[in-house]
Amino acid sequence: MTTDVLADIYQSIQITTFAHFVMEMPQRWGVSAKSRHRAAFVLVNGAPCLLRRPGTPDILLEDGDMAIPPRAGESHWLSDEDADTVSLEEAVRKAELKGARIAYRDRKRPGSTVLTGAAFWTEDVIVHPVLAALPDVVHLKRDLPGMQRWIVPSLALMQDEIAAHQAGSSAVLRHLSNMLLVQAIRVFIASWPADAPVWLRGIADSRLAPAIEGMHAQPERDWTLDELAKVAAMSRTAFALRFRQVTGESALQYLTRWRMYVAAGELRHTSRSMEAISERIGYDSTAAFQKAFKRVMRVAPGEYRRLSLHGKRDKSAPSGPG
Repeated sequence: MTTDVLADIYQSIQITTFAHFVMEMPQRWGVSAKSRHRAAFVLVNGAPCLLRRPGTPDILLEDGDMAIPPRAGESHWLSDEDADTVSLEEAVRKAELKGARIAYRDRKRPGSTVLTGAAFWTEDVIVHPVLAALPDVVHLKRDLPGMQRWIVPSLALMQDEIAAHQAGSSAVLRHLSNMLLVQAIRVFIASWPADAPVWLRGIADSRLAPAIEGMHAQPERDWTLDELAKVAAMSRTAFALRFRQVTGESALQYLTRWRMYVAAGELRHTSRSMEAISERIGYDSTAAFQKAFKRVMRVAPGEYRRLSLHGKRDKSAPSGPG
C-alpha cells in the first residue's frame, strides 16, 4: 500500500480559508477572540504570553512555542494573567497597519511579543471528528523534535511573505499554512505519551500502518479482523490488542469512522444518492449507513448535506488568533 493516511485525514477536514497575520504586541496587552467557525495556529516570538480558554488552566507560551486551538470558541491571549483585554475587532481598529496585515509597534522591540500564524475555517458545519479528537489547545514547545527543523523556519518564511506582500503572496501563504498544519500534526502525534490512546497515533505505528493504509485505500472492502491482521502480519489477537492499545478503539470502529469521513466528503461535494454513497463505502443497506453516519458525525446524512449546501459561516471576522 502507498496510501498517505495523514494526507487523507487532513484533506477530509476540508480547510477552505486562511487569514494570515503578524501581530506585534506592546509590553502589556490582552486580546480576546470569539468565533463559532474559526480555529488558528500561532507561533510566539519574544516575550512569553498566556493563552486562556474557558474551563481549562492558562497555558504559558514561551519564545518559540506554537499553540493550536483546533476548534472554534473563545480564546484570550494575554501578556500576563491580570492584563485587561480588548476584543480582536477593537485591537485591529487600533492597530497600525503595515502592508496587508496587522502590526503593532516595531518588530522585535525589547519586551514585546510577536504572534505569527493563521486563522482558518473548514467546510464542515459541525466540528470535524479529527479536530474533536485533539485537546482544547495543542501546545507544541520549541524543543520538541521537528519544531526547529520544520515549523519555526516555515513560520519565519510566513513572516517574510506577509511583510513583503508581493504578487502571488496569497497562494504562497495558503500553501505554507497547509504545510504547517500537517507538520504540526506530525509533531503533535510524536509528542504524545506512549501510554495515551489516541486514534490519530495509529498512523505512526509501524505495525498497524499497513492495515490502516488498507482501510483508507479501500473503505468499500468488507474488511474483517482476520484480514486486517494478515495485512499487518500479526496474529488476530495480537493485532486487535495492539490496535486498541495504540488508538483507544477497535480496528473495525476505526474503519467505520473513516468510512463516515469519506461519506461526508461525498455529501458535501457530490449530488450522489444515499444508496450510491452507501455502496461507495461498503454498505449494502442505506439504513445501516444512515444510522452509522449519525452515530459518528452526530447528525443525519441528509441534514449534513443540507447544512453543507445552505449553512452560513462567519468568515468576515478580522485576521488574528482564533
